[in-house]
Amino acid sequence: MVAEALHIPSQQRVAIKKVSNIFDNESDSIKFLREISILRLLEHSNVVKLREIYISDSFDTFNELYLILDHAKTDLRKILRSPIHFQEEHIK
Repeated sequence: MVAEALHIPSQQRVAIKKVSNIFDNESDSIKFLREISILRLLEHSNVVKLREIYISDSFDTFNELYLILDHAKTDLRKILRSPIHFQEEHIK
C-alpha cells in the first residue's frame, strides 16, 4: 500500500509505502531487503529517493515497515499500461 503525505521537515510531498507481514514469506523478505538496499544506494533523477525508514517501536511486534520516498506523479506500471507511444524525449 502506498499513500501520499506531507513530509513535515522538508514541507515536500512524499509517498509512504507500508509493507506488512514482512517476515511471513522468506522470498518476499529477501526481495524487500534487496529493494531497500538498492534504493539506499541509488541517486538518480529518474529514481525515487528513499528518505527514511520507520519501524514499530516494539521489537517483539515488529512485522511491518514504512518507507518514506520522494513523491512521483506516476509509477512505471501505469506508464507501461497506458496507450501512449513513447517519443524520443520520453526516453532517457
